[in-house]
Amino acid sequence: MAQQNSFDIVSELDRAEMTNAINQTIKEVRQRFDFKGSQANVALEKESLLLTAEDETRLRNMNDILQQKLVRRGVPLKALSYGTVEPAAGGTVKQQVAIQQGIPQDKAKEVVTGIEAKGGKAIAVQADMSNIADVARLVKDTVKKFSRLDILVNNAGKFIYKPLVEMTEEEFDSIFALNTKGPYFALQEAAKVIKEGGRLVNISTDGTHIGLAGATAYLGSKGALEQFTKGLAHELAPRGITVNTVSPGYTLTDMMPADPKFREMGTQASPLKRLGTPKDIADVVAFVVSDQARWLTGQNLHAGGGVVM
Repeated sequence: MAQQNSFDIVSELDRAEMTNAINQTIKEVRQRFDFKGSQANVALEKESLLLTAEDETRLRNMNDILQQKLVRRGVPLKALSYGTVEPAAGGTVKQQVAIQQGIPQDKAKEVVTGIEAKGGKAIAVQADMSNIADVARLVKDTVKKFSRLDILVNNAGKFIYKPLVEMTEEEFDSIFALNTKGPYFALQEAAKVIKEGGRLVNISTDGTHIGLAGATAYLGSKGALEQFTKGLAHELAPRGITVNTVSPGYTLTDMMPADPKFREMGTQASPLKRLGTPKDIADVVAFVVSDQARWLTGQNLHAGGGVVM
């Protein structure tokens, strides 16, 4: 059966809700800047200068709600997986890698191709990491393909930038399902089959140590992940398996709000005066899963350019 395109199963109600949210934002931009007619559309194209945090939040939340609806209808979404998998700098990839894949498929294929080009083996496995059955299948498919599991990196996540008093139950549940529940059961499945001397890594955030307005649910979901690390490090130590957390700071991914004030705040928070990149984080993770990090376990490594010291 041909894969169904997500646009094919967006209902007319979904379209109407999205259209209303966009039209409302255009209306407010027009009122704020006294734009006429099509000039409001030009304003939207210059969102880094003209859209407020409230505009960004409205559109982002509308998108999140639509994504949740599509997930319930069986559509895998890009929002279920963030970041890329890259080999450590300067070396040939010898590992066999399974990548949790979301839309777009060409991105997952690109990562697989890159790993294979450096001598490794890789597969992309379609999975919704907020769905426990999918989590179990992801681990089982990996072991079935490669006959073993040595490393798990819990990297899927989502961020809704919204004050506590405005957070809905549906939004709260979606954050904890993907950021907390999914990783917990991924750790459980991995712990059953991972080889002696294996590596488990949870991706958290520097935000749990500095606090951040508009991120209470997100920080709570990641704080739980850090506690999973500490407890499981004790449980798996007799098998020589290490469990660690890597906490990025302000990093340029799809999860970072587009609000220029937020990004400038992130830039100034680091003594290095820049935002992090996915490669900055990937290189730290590559070290944590290497043999050189064998004496690290139960730790939280802050990879935020000095945001947390």
